[in-house]
Amino acid sequence: MTPKSANEALATSADVSMAPVRALFASRFESEILAFESLRQEIGQSQSAAALRELALRIHKIAGVAGTLGYTEIGASAMRLEKSITELAEREPGEVLARIDSRLDTFLDLLEAELD
Repeated sequence: MTPKSANEALATSADVSMAPVRALFASRFESEILAFESLRQEIGQSQSAAALRELALRIHKIAGVAGTLGYTEIGASAMRLEKSITELAEREPGEVLARIDSRLDTFLDLLEAELD
């Protein structure tokens, strides 16, 4: 077996062994989308700092795992969104939702696309 073939075989083996973990991670997308929408509504209505922290924490968790499991676009979108939330919360806490709304939509669209 050539080194390239060995590497390809190892990568295929890793993909197969990670499939159940990927499936478990993806199975949470629908409930996460609902939670994100609920938090978005709460933040919009009450400017809740607690809801904003919860939103950032949930996004952080997805950002940390998504790339490892092969959801690179979701992971990158989550990281950008988390960074925006963190930076804006420090400077303009009352304007966070208005400023991140389109990025949140993009992130949620990516999650929804995986449900199809």
